[in-house]
Amino acid sequence: MRTFKRGVSEPIYSRIEMKRCPECGETKPTSEFTRNAERPDGLCHYCKVCYRARCKASYERRRLRMGKSLRVRPEVPPGHKYCPDCQQIRQLGEWHRNATTRDGYSSHCKFCRAVRGRQNYFKRQYGLTPDDVTAMMVSQNGKCAICKDRPAEHLDHDHATGKLRGLTCFPCNGGLGQFKDNIEYLESAIEYLRDHDSSLDELREKTTTRLQQLNLPAAIETARATLAS
Repeated sequence: MRTFKRGVSEPIYSRIEMKRCPECGETKPTSEFTRNAERPDGLCHYCKVCYRARCKASYERRRLRMGKSLRVRPEVPPGHKYCPDCQQIRQLGEWHRNATTRDGYSSHCKFCRAVRGRQNYFKRQYGLTPDDVTAMMVSQNGKCAICKDRPAEHLDHDHATGKLRGLTCFPCNGGLGQFKDNIEYLESAIEYLRDHDSSLDELREKTTTRLQQLNLPAAIETARATLAS
């Protein structure tokens, strides 16, 4: 039994070099047209630029009919990209690489990705929303819960139970970790500092000198003698 191999026809766009776009009226190379297998020539009716413009206009009309707001993207110069979170146009060096996207870069800039990652961590680990963290910050006046001086930057929690305790600065948060959250260690450290506090030694010396100047024992005896008489 003889078998025959079906012939594969060559696409028409491979045999033509130029095509006219009816939208802009320009004759462009076939590389400026997207492929469309349903068209006789295998190419889209409009060039890439006009096709994108028509799709954008159609999207805007649909959004307006549904009563929804339009997402307006500004013009971005070459070597830059627009971030929808911070709404800033940043250089490509401020974006992470992402091989799955069309342009090879992440959808959000590095700074916004860091903020999102922090928020997702708080939500996943502690069930906190950005509003919850803001409320904690306001209740502490934006200051560390321990030193009351430096800005609160870290969410402190009990490593044994996982219970939240407050917002601390980096040095205080690290100090608690170095002392392993052990109250006895911290009390011993306080006592140690007081024993070696030069300002306390100076205060003791001044107090002793003042008592000697007052000569309290002699004053007490004089007072007793006066009362007895």
